[in-house]
Amino acid sequence: MSILTIRPALGRDVADIVNVQQESWQAAYKALLPDQFLLRKEEERIAIWQQRLVDWPCHTLLAEVDGNIAGFLFWQPEQRTRALLRSLYLHPFFWNQGIGHQLLRQGMADMRDEGIQRVDLWVLANNRRAEHFYLREGFRYDGRSQLQAVKAGEYQQRHMFRLLAGL
Repeated sequence: MSILTIRPALGRDVADIVNVQQESWQAAYKALLPDQFLLRKEEERIAIWQQRLVDWPCHTLLAEVDGNIAGFLFWQPEQRTRALLRSLYLHPFFWNQGIGHQLLRQGMADMRDEGIQRVDLWVLANNRRAEHFYLREGFRYDGRSQLQAVKAGEYQQRHMFRLLAGL
């Protein structure tokens, strides 16, 4: 039987975080975004994650299965009682095993422990897998959407939120 561990990310985990993000991005968004919507270059992503771990050392959680990085979650406080879930990615090998559920639950418990009462996120419009996941986890749409502009064009995101009371 596999052993799942959820722990704060450390500087030595950056390469694994970048790898999981790349693999998940390619599998999840291949049918949703044109090929020109690529992730930043690996060196840029490494630098971004190194800085995030310095700026927000306890806000990136890793899910490990038998010592292998299966996924990660990153959140930031937005206001005194609100947070933004910036990233939740699992390597595709670990999809549909309940790991995302456990990782999100731990992240929301950590947020609540820091006084956060509401968590917000932006989800890629028509990303049915992610939308269904967050709806099952108690998130709701609030009607807001935005176009996210990148060099290759733009894509639509929908806003979701969840209150943390009663976790």
